[in-house]
Amino acid sequence: MNLSTRSTFARPACLVLCTWIALTCGAPRLAATTLAWWDFESDLATGSVVDGQYITHTTADGVHQDAVPDLSGNSNHLSAFGDGWGTGIYRQVVPAGSLTGSQFSVQNGGSYPSLSTAGDLDRSGIAVGELAEWTIEASVRFTSLGGYQTMVGKDGVGQAFASGDSAAAPLYFQKTSGNVFSIRYIDAAGYQHLLDGSTTVEADTWYNVAATSDGDSLRIYVDGNLDAAYDLTASGSSNRAMAALDESGQEGNSGPAYSWSLLRGMYDDEHRDRVQGYLDDVRISDVALAVDDLLNPYASALSLVVNTETGEVRIRNNGSTAISLDYYRIDSPTDSALLVDDYDGTSGWYSLSDQQVDASGDGSGIGETWDEAQASVLSSQLLVENFLLGNTTLAAGESRWLGVPVDVERLAGDLVFQYAEPGGSLKRARIEYTSEVASLPGDFNDDGTVNLADYVVWRDNLGVADEHAIAGNGDGAAGVDFGDYRLWRLQFGNTLDAASGLTASQVPEPTGGLLAVIGLTLLTQAVRKRVCRYFE
Repeated sequence: MNLSTRSTFARPACLVLCTWIALTCGAPRLAATTLAWWDFESDLATGSVVDGQYITHTTADGVHQDAVPDLSGNSNHLSAFGDGWGTGIYRQVVPAGSLTGSQFSVQNGGSYPSLSTAGDLDRSGIAVGELAEWTIEASVRFTSLGGYQTMVGKDGVGQAFASGDSAAAPLYFQKTSGNVFSIRYIDAAGYQHLLDGSTTVEADTWYNVAATSDGDSLRIYVDGNLDAAYDLTASGSSNRAMAALDESGQEGNSGPAYSWSLLRGMYDDEHRDRVQGYLDDVRISDVALAVDDLLNPYASALSLVVNTETGEVRIRNNGSTAISLDYYRIDSPTDSALLVDDYDGTSGWYSLSDQQVDASGDGSGIGETWDEAQASVLSSQLLVENFLLGNTTLAAGESRWLGVPVDVERLAGDLVFQYAEPGGSLKRARIEYTSEVASLPGDFNDDGTVNLADYVVWRDNLGVADEHAIAGNGDGAAGVDFGDYRLWRLQFGNTLDAASGLTASQVPEPTGGLLAVIGLTLLTQAVRKRVCRYFE
């Protein structure tokens, strides 16, 4: 069952079916050891790297020469197979919003790209051998989707003596010819285990992927979402640890020694299934990591910014390019810290539906703007809304304010934020917790109080392309517009306490007489509450 993909029409079902078992494991966990981590930010021969530089290899083809440093401290450095045709190229093409601060990835450098270790991975100078638990992570972007393409492999042949393909190597973490991610490994008892994911891989798209095994379950994660899972105990194997590398083996009995490999796999004792594209932040650990412990569990520069002092929340685009979304959900599975009630000027959810964001026509029809899930779905554990017939775009650096929908007294840090781009699958995005004193939405002259003077600032700047003219205290979208007026009206009378953030004043909402004087009768209609029948 695919927990990460949702189609335009099947999307609401995930509100009921989507689970978080991957995030909540009650069993005690082992202390994780990073066995190897390659980020392609430097070269041992040249030091720093530049875009277009080949990974250094000056020895004979197939002879190991340390080039790509291992960040784990275990000295599991990578070597290219040869110069040019058998190496990789450092490229300044990296995933958006990488948590590792990546500046470079590696691209296949020729017809036969290959990077490999010097035999088995070492841990404190000793070969790791069998791995009872493990995690393999990588960020990958394919430029061509043809055939099988192995991101991380392990050389060998004939180790699947109990079940499976006897010509197979001990490990493949790859994209299949059917364009899904796959993990295939042989265990110490000679059983081959295969798990294919369900996310359809697209060309020229970055994916943050991981495969994990705790000895009982085999899992694939794509962009922080559980993509597929397999019960290893059903295999009947007596030892489900990953088989040790045969360090005495050689390709074709006379070629290079067996190793762990990147950018290629091995089949029938020959190098095969080479990656066409880019690879970054490859890490191997000796424990089955939880999703939040992965290097890059997110695929986007989008984030949910949560103020832990005030409970204010914003969706923000931290990237350099625009991001569109037509669906999002905020989960608080443990803390139950979400507030479902409408924002009242002090607390509550100021949904995109309430704001009538990007409405077509008057926004009164189902799907013509954002629609909240029905009341029976929303709870202290879940806020969710979608835009059936359109979407909202956040420019680089732009954000959208969602009011104060978090009870900070209950919040211990369990929030999960997911969203979908139009026609795309569900993506997990990062949570940014901050305790900085917040700005005051609606305070357009930035004097700490929302009052009539702020209306004058808004009126005088209506139509300006960005919100600097209103001190950046608008709704975060489309420059100075009527959405900012709605926000000002909701916030009218509020003040900002320098120590604790947003506070409610005793000043009432603008009166009918004041609004009449203002003369914006087109905006005085109540914001309609819509319940999307597609959530039923």
